[in-house]
Amino acid sequence: MVKRIIARFWNTRFKRTIFRLIPRSISENEDCWDPHAAMATSPNQEGGGDPHLLHSTGSYLFDEDGLMIDLKIESSRLHLGQDSFARCILDLEAEVKGWATAYNKANEATLRANQEIPLNQMGLREELARRPEVEEKLVETQGDLDLAKNHLDLMEEEEEKHLNDIDRLEKKVKELKKKNKDLQN
Repeated sequence: MVKRIIARFWNTRFKRTIFRLIPRSISENEDCWDPHAAMATSPNQEGGGDPHLLHSTGSYLFDEDGLMIDLKIESSRLHLGQDSFARCILDLEAEVKGWATAYNKANEATLRANQEIPLNQMGLREELARRPEVEEKLVETQGDLDLAKNHLDLMEEEEEKHLNDIDRLEKKVKELKKKNKDLQN
């Protein structure tokens, strides 16, 4: 079947040229080198660089068997290449899916962050609005702290005086007890 398709293609392209097919083909039982040897002894009209064309006396014999072998080799190469490309496509699809997943996660995180920005801005505005009030309270508290420190210092001085008075009184009481003991003796 493939040989017929190739022959039809070849004949439609080269029917009126010196590259046309000879009506006789080489059968599988026949030695393919016999026609080659006969053709090699005949005079060359043109030189050809194509290994699939054998030249003869003005007519060319198309080496279908050689072409079929090359076609099979090329077909197997194409299939192997197609398989490797299919594997590459699957790998690339998996990689693209991974990138898409990472992109979606980053996009969701960005959206969440963007939703939090107005809330943070509102909180910041509230804090900035409360700042003068807080600073005023801080100044008041600082004044109260200074007053409390002064009061604490006064209390410590009073306490020290009081402790000194207690010490003096204890000394006097001891002296009086001592005098009283002396008098009784």
